[in-house]
Amino acid sequence: MTTGKGRARPQGRMPVEKQHRANPPPNEAEAPISRTRREVIVGGLVAGLAGLTGLAWRWGEPALRPGLSTGQAQARGEQRRINLTRILDHIAVLTQPAWTGRRAGSIGEAKAGEYIARLWQQWGLQPQGEAGTYFQTFPLPDLSLVMAGERWRLVGGGSGGVADNLIGFLPGRDARLRQEIVAVAAHYDHLGQTGEDYFPGANDNASGVAVILELARLMALVRPRRSMVFFAFSGEEAGLLGSRYFVAHPTVPLDRICGLVNFDAVGNGNPGDFVFWSGEALPWQEAIAEAARCTGIRVERQNEVNHSSDHQPFLAAGVPAVTVTSASWLIENHTPQDKPAGVNTAKLQKITEWGWHVLQILTAGSEK
Repeated sequence: MTTGKGRARPQGRMPVEKQHRANPPPNEAEAPISRTRREVIVGGLVAGLAGLTGLAWRWGEPALRPGLSTGQAQARGEQRRINLTRILDHIAVLTQPAWTGRRAGSIGEAKAGEYIARLWQQWGLQPQGEAGTYFQTFPLPDLSLVMAGERWRLVGGGSGGVADNLIGFLPGRDARLRQEIVAVAAHYDHLGQTGEDYFPGANDNASGVAVILELARLMALVRPRRSMVFFAFSGEEAGLLGSRYFVAHPTVPLDRICGLVNFDAVGNGNPGDFVFWSGEALPWQEAIAEAARCTGIRVERQNEVNHSSDHQPFLAAGVPAVTVTSASWLIENHTPQDKPAGVNTAKLQKITEWGWHVLQILTAGSEK
């Protein structure tokens, strides 16, 4: 969440995903992989992924098919339901101390990007970044942390390193509507660390990333009529750098994107209270209200003066776009106290359900 306000290409290293919501032991978080992140993702890593998951569930099950036994049908039906445990596990992985707050350009942020890309690959999302990968690399200024009142923020100047956006694509099944694209986004970077303190960024924005990961998994199972693109942006905390770069260098035609829903800091506070930021003429605003009614939550427009997120560059380019966030997002925001314990699990369930309803409306071509 942006508020009032040189790395060499690392060798990819990935943590083992855990079955519980605790930080992985350091030896697991630091388990090495011998190739760079792009080689790892392009190469497939079928066997590696099987070893990495080690989970009670199976990701990326196909849609139901005729001839399944009752037990098989029930098991695959479960795959189509929102899994809150899986969402919380994503937050635990993203906020682990070994990733030191995921500052854009850091090793921890790179590992978080690899984590997202491997899940997308497992679920069948097509790479839509550069050179047949999920990654779009962009330059960074030299970043540093400064205090702004009771909160911290990133400032930049001069030349720094690089960071990556991640872009995954789901082709639509409808011959006519597949030419239109519904976009879903969240930023996966945060503030990093200062001295011995690191900024977990559980609400801002591991919560949003966890939600769009679950939505990507579910949408990959149902094959929507319209196509979809999923963005995990970096550099948001330094001034929307990743989303601005994508809009200036799109790997998906902007004129085919009929709408973008961005999730940012959606996990804290009262389970039913959310706000959204957008332009004045959002053509599918009724979809927001309809999904809220279906889910039993409030999602109300808020003036975004002094605050912004990754929907803004899309709005400026003429793409209808919205950011949804918790009405309480400023609590513990940009402090080391933004920890997983402050995330409201009931709220995560509600906003994921809301996102599912919104995407069902938008991808069906029935938005109002």
